Amino acid sequence: MELLVLGLVATIGFASYALWSRTQSAPDGDPKRPERSPSNLQIGDIVQYLGTDFLVEGSLTLAEEDAPGPAPRLYRLADGGRDRYLYAAPGGELLLVDETALADSSVSDALEHDRQHFRVREQARAMALRSGLLGPRRLGGRVTVRLYAAGAAARLLVLEWPDHLDAFQGERVSPNLIEVLPGK
Repeated sequence: MELLVLGLVATIGFASYALWSRTQSAPDGDPKRPERSPSNLQIGDIVQYLGTDFLVEGSLTLAEEDAPGPAPRLYRLADGGRDRYLYAAPGGELLLVDETALADSSVSDALEHDRQHFRVREQARAMALRSGLLGPRRLGGRVTVRLYAAGAAARLLVLEWPDHLDAFQGERVSPNLIEVLPGK
């Protein structure tokens, strides 16, 4: 009797698992993937913005030392010969930026750049984790991240490494204007 009950329980368990695993697969047999968004892009994904397709070639995860939870990311996007960057802060702003050179090699709470007056909105120490292609000088390690604002949309992102600065200038973008197509 006990063996019969055990066999029945095992059969029901196996059938339940088989039905559950079938619901976890897409109609074409591929497992369902979580929907991509700017905060969880992967190398090889396509980002569409205002009629332009960009290929995600690299990412820099900026894990803040004192903040648990999801970390901001800086993605390198390529469109032919042009590189742009997408900065995605969980629960924060989404920025589309281009590399820029600062006139001064030191940073403070306020900067003048490209005839605009920027003030610091956010500042954090972070550990940068590199994945993919980001350029020869962005190897990872400790970095100070400063996000500056000028007006409603203009933004300046500065990464202060021990031996150099990386600066990116651009603007806030609406997540509704960005579509993500998962890569293989």
